[in-house]
Amino acid sequence: MKNLIPIEKLHAHTHRLFLFAGNDASEKPVFAQCHLPGSHFLTLKDDLTGDATTGKGRHPLPAMHAFSDHMMDLGLSPDTPVLIYGNGPNMFAFRLWWMLKAIGVKDVVILYDPAMHWKEQGTDAPADKPAHKGKGLSFDPRSIIEMSGVKRLIENKEATLIDSRDKERYIGIKDEMDHKPGHIPTALSYPYEDLLTDKMPDEDTIRAHFQNLPTDKPLIIYCGSGVSAPWNILLLDEIGLQTTLYPGSFSGWIEDENNPIEKCI
Repeated sequence: MKNLIPIEKLHAHTHRLFLFAGNDASEKPVFAQCHLPGSHFLTLKDDLTGDATTGKGRHPLPAMHAFSDHMMDLGLSPDTPVLIYGNGPNMFAFRLWWMLKAIGVKDVVILYDPAMHWKEQGTDAPADKPAHKGKGLSFDPRSIIEMSGVKRLIENKEATLIDSRDKERYIGIKDEMDHKPGHIPTALSYPYEDLLTDKMPDEDTIRAHFQNLPTDKPLIIYCGSGVSAPWNILLLDEIGLQTTLYPGSFSGWIEDENNPIEKCI
């Protein structure tokens, strides 16, 4: 596995730059008391999400040039090895993994540690300031697709869409996050939580999970707001399949009342 490591192998990755991925600043006091040595604290709300913009969904990407600059301020360059962890494997870590890959960081792994055994190696010491500023990071716009591109691909039947949300939201039974249930037309359902268990998935498990996925067309991945979809992107990368994220995802799609929605009921 190139994107995930189990807690048993953490000792072999102490050369990496550690990034803690959380939801918001409320986790900062706990982080300050216990974190992996040298870690930097990042959150979905403050670092991985931008300002609300019409059509961009509930968690729009931040200005990616600013995010790149922030990461370079922490000392990151394309060849900097990075390890992301948090309170168990979570969607905040997945989003951060994807964003780092999208700005050109080549070697990024997530610590798969549902029981959070990493705390046994925790410290309250603050991270040292980077010895030098990183360089060479910039956003690759080919890593995303906007709403207009999704519409065109659907109309021309030129892509395979993957919906990463849970089955009830996809089917159209209910949606407690967004005001409309259902899914983007033609999308296939692969809930991100299916392979998010106490056991880290291996390559055979991933291949079996996606064995019926058509791969003859570009793969477009979405979820509710672009936060959990990166888990499917990571898994597909493990088996050699390239993907594109629709960051606005379903919450962005339904902002346009003219966009069609499918249900399975």
